[in-house]
Amino acid sequence: MSSEWQEYRLGDITRWASGATPSKQNPEYWGGSIPWISASSMKAKICAISDERITEEAVRSGARMCEPGTILLLVRGSELHKRIPIGVATTRVVFNQDVKAITTCSGDLLGDYLYYLLKGNEEFLLNSVEFTGIGAGKLETPFLQDLVFPLPTREEQTLITDFMIALDDKIELNRKTNETLEAMAKALFKSWFVDFDPVRAKAEGRPTGLPAVISDLFPDSFEDSELGDIPSGWRVAPVGDVVECVGGSTPSTNEPKYWDGGEYFWATPKDLSSLSEPFLLDTAKKITADGVQRISSGILPVGTVLLSSRAPVGYVSAACVPVSINQGFIALKSNGLMSSAYLLNWCLSNVQQFKDRASGTTFAEISKAAFRPIPLLVPREEVAKSFSDKAHTLYERVVSNMRQSTLLASTRDALLPKLISGEIRIPDAEKMLEEVGI
Repeated sequence: MSSEWQEYRLGDITRWASGATPSKQNPEYWGGSIPWISASSMKAKICAISDERITEEAVRSGARMCEPGTILLLVRGSELHKRIPIGVATTRVVFNQDVKAITTCSGDLLGDYLYYLLKGNEEFLLNSVEFTGIGAGKLETPFLQDLVFPLPTREEQTLITDFMIALDDKIELNRKTNETLEAMAKALFKSWFVDFDPVRAKAEGRPTGLPAVISDLFPDSFEDSELGDIPSGWRVAPVGDVVECVGGSTPSTNEPKYWDGGEYFWATPKDLSSLSEPFLLDTAKKITADGVQRISSGILPVGTVLLSSRAPVGYVSAACVPVSINQGFIALKSNGLMSSAYLLNWCLSNVQQFKDRASGTTFAEISKAAFRPIPLLVPREEVAKSFSDKAHTLYERVVSNMRQSTLLASTRDALLPKLISGEIRIPDAEKMLEEVGI
């Protein structure tokens, strides 16, 4: 710790406020204009605002409101098993009883630094979680307020905060860029293979708006099919007749040789549940070569599209690494005609159909037998290739941004505890970023 840093107790320089949920039975409390924050909102630094809104009457009746810049800490919920959700309110919000609002009450502690102070002590927070008998965890406020930590000078707090914000901003920029890139690919797929815009334009004697070399790939008429009118020369076939659809399994978890020292990616639907983009770069568990041999589908190649077939139905992702899968998937192996980009967008646009075809008493599941007959539009090869080339270019940028954000986040998380403890200073952190190519 730097010699000019003084130690403080967290509860001595911060204020804590508890939230509450206004009665759902009182219509005067709900449907207003004030944003509502609950545990489900606490997914990122910028708290997601739910669709629910609180009225001024609810606030007058005791609902707790906080101002922009307030730190929001989740203190109750199942999320606490694996992470401590901490967010920042960007507007005036009301929050429920699972959330604590924390603000600084000392000129020694800057409000912006408080967020990173808590994030940098996430290991302490995780170790402070008490678990109830129903799977949820809780954090006791008095215990948290007893946290003692070294506090840098205001100038050093500003340097640390600015450094961390720059990393967070880059991650957020990558996320927004990826949203735009994915939307472009989805829009192109919908235009060409759902709305058939180029074909309709040619049939009506209008320009397609596409370069001539691409426009010439599309016919100027339609023909009937089981999916309705489709472009002439295209066809409809059961997806199982066009693409190899396979499942996976879980080797015995009681057999160490299948898991200990595993080096091969092994996916479950849970690995897809937290993805912000539909691309799988990593898995929570790895499996050994012996374990892979216990799975009939073996190791699936890069580009395989994964559809969760149960618990729940409808997660979709393209594998960016060779991967084995458990029994909760139907995997679509890309081939020469049906590219990964085409299959990914087809799955994304048909999730509701997959759910509608699911059945089961314990939980909904779509079996391979129910999935394989689903009709798939098969365009002419040159059209499919043109789309895949364009989408692949977009998706390469998405995946590159994802990898960069993963590196940024891991580097940020490794540096933050060292910075707030005084173990390293900002020049050291900047040098480390250079060494990893950031």
